[in-house]
Amino acid sequence: MKLLHWFRGFVRIRVRGFFVERFLNICMHRGIYLWDVTRRGAESVELNMSARGFGQIRPIARKTHSRVTILRKSGLPIFIARHRKRKAFLVGALIAMVLFCYLTSFVWVIEVTGNETVDTSRITESLAAHGFSEGRLRFGVDVLALQNRVLLDVSELSWLWVDIHGTKATVEVREKKPIPEMVDKSEPCNIVARRGGLLTEVAVTEGEKMVSVGDVVSEGELLVSGVTDSKYEGVRFLHSMGSIRARTWYEKEGEFPPVRVEFQKTGKKISKNTINFFGFEVKLYLDKSQPFAYCEKETKVHRATLGFDRYLPLSLNRDIYHQTERVEIPLTEEEVVFAAKEKLCAEVEAEFDGDTQVVSRSHSHILTDSGNIKVKVEYECTEEIGRQVPVLRQ
Repeated sequence: MKLLHWFRGFVRIRVRGFFVERFLNICMHRGIYLWDVTRRGAESVELNMSARGFGQIRPIARKTHSRVTILRKSGLPIFIARHRKRKAFLVGALIAMVLFCYLTSFVWVIEVTGNETVDTSRITESLAAHGFSEGRLRFGVDVLALQNRVLLDVSELSWLWVDIHGTKATVEVREKKPIPEMVDKSEPCNIVARRGGLLTEVAVTEGEKMVSVGDVVSEGELLVSGVTDSKYEGVRFLHSMGSIRARTWYEKEGEFPPVRVEFQKTGKKISKNTINFFGFEVKLYLDKSQPFAYCEKETKVHRATLGFDRYLPLSLNRDIYHQTERVEIPLTEEEVVFAAKEKLCAEVEAEFDGDTQVVSRSHSHILTDSGNIKVKVEYECTEEIGRQVPVLRQ
């Protein structure tokens, strides 16, 4: 509504007199639209009215003995009248308006949200392959067709939607939940040990058991056979199934110096700027090499915007290189052992399966002749060690 008033032109006036209310009533009775009416004392009000309506209030003011004062004039007609002799200015303003309307008719920013495991570049590449990329007209996008095509391309996605606000498109996605692996019981297989250990539980539901509780097995050893031979049925090939749990052991060691190396910022930094305009990059620097021997890189992107998600195809990319220096911080023996233990434990636990249960954990350390500290961690666990492998028929 405010934009409509601006295009038509309006004035802000002050009306004074003993019959201000009668002045307002007559204006409304004659169809003169008033808005933002504000009382300024018992005998004065301020209000807005259209430029056309202002031309009709002289007889009303005379009839009600009111004094009218113009406070300001606003709107496109008034702007044009004020600058009618400055043709170049008006032409420039018209060109700027046309350019603004043109640039805001395209999508200049695409933001993908909701993805965790699927890389954003895969989604944007699929969108671009089906005609939706930065620089595309934001009108006439067939969201349903785009959704179906991208979901066929990126099978890990279960849902996709495109929401366009101004020149920014937000692509919201949902990823599929992993489907439990289906067991093909028609395929004969053996069960072998994926790692060595002391067997604590052997429960076989299909196949011929080859080991018993208390046996010590090594990696790759046959636990349940999918090939059986009987006097009455002959050789049979089965899909071996069962639970084989064992007590297992893990260990890992490493040698660590009694210092911690850190890279600290010196406060010195260098910026390298790049202007991106309609997808073309203009580098504002000549030296492409890394400015410091040790540095941290920070990237900032400043996009030109008109506000309200109306981005323009112009951005300034700043790569800021912060100089750092290598600093060695002495550590006590306890600090070295603690840090080393945390590191080695994380590496061991990264090898665990989902059902691995830790029974006990211990660590030890010794000083070496070189002044370093050798740390060793040991785990005792229980876990499922069976692994199905296909039976090779001859």
